[in-house]
Amino acid sequence: MKSNTTGKDKKLYFASIDVARTFGIFLVVLGHAFPDASLQGGIQNGMWRLVFNIIYSFHMPLFIFLSGFVSNQYSIDIQDCWNKTLKKFKRLIVPYFCWGGIYIPFRILLAEYASAEFNITRLWRILIGENPYSGLWFLYALFMISLIYIWLIKSDKGLRLAFLISFLMLFIGKYVSIIEPIKWIFLYLFYYLLGVYFHKYYTFIYENVVKNQYCLIFGILFTLSFFLNYQYRTSMSGLISIVTAISGIIVVWIMSEKLSYNVFLAQLGKYGMDIFIMSGPILVFLRIVLYNFLGIGYTTYVIFATIFAYTAPILVSKFIVRKNRFLSGLFLGMWK
Repeated sequence: MKSNTTGKDKKLYFASIDVARTFGIFLVVLGHAFPDASLQGGIQNGMWRLVFNIIYSFHMPLFIFLSGFVSNQYSIDIQDCWNKTLKKFKRLIVPYFCWGGIYIPFRILLAEYASAEFNITRLWRILIGENPYSGLWFLYALFMISLIYIWLIKSDKGLRLAFLISFLMLFIGKYVSIIEPIKWIFLYLFYYLLGVYFHKYYTFIYENVVKNQYCLIFGILFTLSFFLNYQYRTSMSGLISIVTAISGIIVVWIMSEKLSYNVFLAQLGKYGMDIFIMSGPILVFLRIVLYNFLGIGYTTYVIFATIFAYTAPILVSKFIVRKNRFLSGLFLGMWK
């Protein structure tokens, strides 16, 4: 549901997008809470392995989609392009480098507990998306995708052409090995532009999808496509995974529209960036202390770590980080 315009640029506010962020960031935290997910053998618990695979079938495309939804305006001229580029740089790349720098000494000191080796001689690769804080690849990828939209797509015709090309790129990316960070553009540009389209045709989609109770249909499509890929690997698996991601996005979007009246959920969504960034180091600390040292049970750990890593960043941000313009700018890319 959309509400009155807000802010000096008079953008429409969609409470449903904040609600969707609330759901999405919960999936991110839960997906990162599994202590053995990045080990060679993967997650050993069958139930949690299934949950992990469900989350990773669509949660990153969901966030790229939401970013596209709120970045739907075309750039007017060169100056507008530069202004938007600077804004994106401060929002995404400043925290990317800030947290990367903070992580370096911890990656060195806690190397024996890390799932992947950290080589200081490869630090230069932070310039191409390989951050010491590995989860921040998303910020780098989103920045690159945003630049493509800002600088190259100027009209509805250009959007249609780019949308078709991005789908072809996505299809190729599912079957061809591509180096990072180019790989991220191939895999996620389509979902960004899909979000732009959902905003552009919001009223039509809302009237014909949300009101007609299609959530169940897309839920069934998501379930069938996911389990088809989960149980069987075929030459069609790449294409089926795209269906899974799109249907998962639409299910979350419809649910969020239905719950857009919920002020609590919408407020949680406003802390999406805070939770995404700060939950990482919290989960590392919890994994070392609670899981490795104290050896608490797997399921108990996952549940506690998810809840704590979801709520603690909100409190830290609300009462400390967001109270200081310098800290909120460096850590969260929020400079207002």
